[in-house]
Amino acid sequence: MKKIQKDEIYLTVNNFLLRFNNNVPFKIPFNSLPKCEVSCEPQVGVLELRIFAKIQKHFKLQKKEISFKIENTGNRPCILIQLQKKDLFEEFYRVCLQIIEQVQIQRKSPFKAITSVFLRYEELLKAKKEIPEEKVIGLWGELYFIHQMLSWKRGENIIHNWFGHSNEEHDFVTKKNDYEVKTTRSERRIHTIASLSQLYPKPKRKLFLISIQITNSLQEEGESIISLIDKINKKLKNPKTNEIFSGKIKSFSVDKMNAEIVDKKFILRSNICIALVDSGFPKITFKNLKVKSSAKNRIIDCTYKINVENLGSDLVKNSYE
Repeated sequence: MKKIQKDEIYLTVNNFLLRFNNNVPFKIPFNSLPKCEVSCEPQVGVLELRIFAKIQKHFKLQKKEISFKIENTGNRPCILIQLQKKDLFEEFYRVCLQIIEQVQIQRKSPFKAITSVFLRYEELLKAKKEIPEEKVIGLWGELYFIHQMLSWKRGENIIHNWFGHSNEEHDFVTKKNDYEVKTTRSERRIHTIASLSQLYPKPKRKLFLISIQITNSLQEEGESIISLIDKINKKLKNPKTNEIFSGKIKSFSVDKMNAEIVDKKFILRSNICIALVDSGFPKITFKNLKVKSSAKNRIIDCTYKINVENLGSDLVKNSYE
């Protein structure tokens, strides 16, 4: 089946998520007829699909998260479908792409396209997507780091300092420093850096990279995501801190991960390492990117890998402050 043309204005689901994580409003035009437009306002929490066409039949979507209405945008009749629930943005964007494909490629009427896609809406939302391994081991590493700090009695502030799944650039933010935790199953300390801002220190603050190497545990020893969550909860003495920790775990959608993933045990392959991200550290940022200033705002983001073997030193009790 013919697919939507993937030109310079088309965003795949992964690229859509990268744009969304930048936390800046953006629009995606689909210029075949009838023209369509997806607009996103991450800070407000609104994702919209506009189909610039008239609709002859009246119907109402029976979905509490979604509003549907007819309006005029720039003096053009428009069908507007709007979602105001951030945790469904990825699924809703997939829905938008299906509707656009049906109206622009399959030449279905907007009424038929919207109706047929939304008849399967619940199925689309509930369809299990494979959890990327990097996300799983990344969460494992952050939990292991928290557990280690609590074991060293560094205090429960580690929970308040944890921003791993929020819009903060770095995983842990203390009064003095920022810390980015990277976890790999590789035999070498090779880590994936997800954006140009991830290794960019904030003004007048130091940034450290925590490197964790893990491997599968074939015996009873080792920790899983579930066992680490349980052990951390037991070490927290303040009920309020337990509540905050539970809320942050929920943001990772651990409850939606299958049992095989959350129960999988890992052990450390080597000692945890900490390295200062300074001018000599291997990194790509907007500051050191050799691109004309007028072109920099056209670079949305990039992902790259670094090897940090023999950089920094072993993590010790007083490394985190």
